[in-house]
Amino acid sequence: MATPIKKMMIVDDEPLFQDLMQDIFCNMGIGVTSAYSGHEALQEAEHDLYLLDIGMPGLDGISTLFELRKKFGHDVPAILITGYDIAGIENIKSEYNISAILQKPFNLDLLKQLINQHFAADAPMNV
Repeated sequence: MATPIKKMMIVDDEPLFQDLMQDIFCNMGIGVTSAYSGHEALQEAEHDLYLLDIGMPGLDGISTLFELRKKFGHDVPAILITGYDIAGIENIKSEYNISAILQKPFNLDLLKQLINQHFAADAPMNV
């Protein structure tokens, strides 16, 4: 029996970032869906992991995460990314059960490690 493919959704309004992440994670054998807004993400089926940009126009990454959790009825696993300083928002990681928050530009190897750990354990990373 084949192992089901793990599905990750990248929610970010930057097309170049989306393209780069698609290339990297598809080559790692992860099924990747792109959504360019929070509203677009809410139209999709549930995924195993979400990579959400905090600073999107309209429905930001945190609001999108809350809406996804309401839609699916449980804490969906997420890694938040942002171009802003994360010093003031680190507290939301544990408060809202967010796996990790990374500041752009972030270490790509760290992101890969976090995603691999998540899919290996199918559990929150809390890094």
